[in-house]
Amino acid sequence: MDIFVETSPIPYEDLVVEIDEEDSATIKKRVEKAVEIQKNRFKSLKINYNSQMNSRQITKYCILSKEAKSLLEAAFKQSNLTARSYHRILKVSRTIADLDSSELININHIAEALNFRKTFHKYWD
Repeated sequence: MDIFVETSPIPYEDLVVEIDEEDSATIKKRVEKAVEIQKNRFKSLKINYNSQMNSRQITKYCILSKEAKSLLEAAFKQSNLTARSYHRILKVSRTIADLDSSELININHIAEALNFRKTFHKYWD
């Protein structure tokens, strides 16, 4: 599993204030659209999802903005990432970009994927 999310208790004050958030139906539609994007991307291959990409496919389908490349490079050097970790971050970033219906992986997608990685290591290292 490549995505882990840490949650914390919600303060009472946040519960009584109305916040404009995505409802479950909207999130479900975004997820369904992301799945469809992935199935279309890989329709000529023997895979269906970003998590199944090999290194050659990652290079082809994980196109990063200049800023995203810089952030990933800095994280790679600072955290001494392995090739496997690097590829996992790219696959998760590709999925996050798909959820945004974005062809390009931008800095926000990389940052979110890196945050998921930190959560994983906080609890399972």
